[in-house]
Amino acid sequence: MTELDADVKFTQSLVGAQVVCPTCNTVHENDFANRFSLINDADACRGFLASARHSLVEVEADVARQMQSLRAYDDRIRRIDALLAEKRGEVKLRDMLQDESERIVDATIAAERAVIDGGIVEWQIRENEAVKLMKAHSSAKRKAEIVAFYAKKLSAFAVELGVTFEAAVKKSISPKINETGSYGPRAILAYHFALLHTIREFTTSCLCPIILDTPLQQDQDETNAAAIIGFALKHRPRDMQLILGTVSLHGAEYNGHVINPLVKESLLREDEFDTVNSYMRPFINKLLGQDQGELI
Repeated sequence: MTELDADVKFTQSLVGAQVVCPTCNTVHENDFANRFSLINDADACRGFLASARHSLVEVEADVARQMQSLRAYDDRIRRIDALLAEKRGEVKLRDMLQDESERIVDATIAAERAVIDGGIVEWQIRENEAVKLMKAHSSAKRKAEIVAFYAKKLSAFAVELGVTFEAAVKKSISPKINETGSYGPRAILAYHFALLHTIREFTTSCLCPIILDTPLQQDQDETNAAAIIGFALKHRPRDMQLILGTVSLHGAEYNGHVINPLVKESLLREDEFDTVNSYMRPFINKLLGQDQGELI
């Protein structure tokens, strides 16, 4: 502000119509417009200064009010401090409260630790039980029992289907079957049914349906075709569903449920889609991790 006022007075004291800058030799017109511009700048600064001083007064007043409200708590703080400093014998209330707070915190932590320790012990017990069970199931005695059961079933099924296996096949749950020609499908069928019976005998897992899609491969003659169909129907493991896809039963007796497609090369029926879809949707959604809503 002082500098602007000095500039205005200086321009008014000059006699000439021009002012030459002593530093850069720039010529400035000393006319009314330039003088008025300096006066406007000075007035703008005065207005801003007045506004800032007014705002400062308001802030200082607000600070004073807040300090006054804080001082209203001084008396309460002094009384609390006096109570905390009060002694009962050699013990201050402040010390007693501090000790009690520490005791409560220690008790809370101890209780939480006891819960965690209890959980750890419980899981350790379950882990030990699982280890014992795994050892029992992986023992040489149990393995020999499983292999013996499997070999017995494989031998019986091979005889019924008219195939023979090498000795090595009967000693392994996952053998390499090299039979070819019409022997191949029958050998594979005997092996898989022996394996399914072994699983049914020794497992506690969920038993899924058995699906045989067109088991008559490699040009089976009528006798072998009937034997294959009859074998699959007869030796289905208990509590396991069998879904068999075949053009003909080749004389095998079967009194269960039969689905005969009404449209060639189409098992599904368009008029039953909505009913089947509504029934299956919860199961499919459950598998996909979506219990509610439309199929994803």
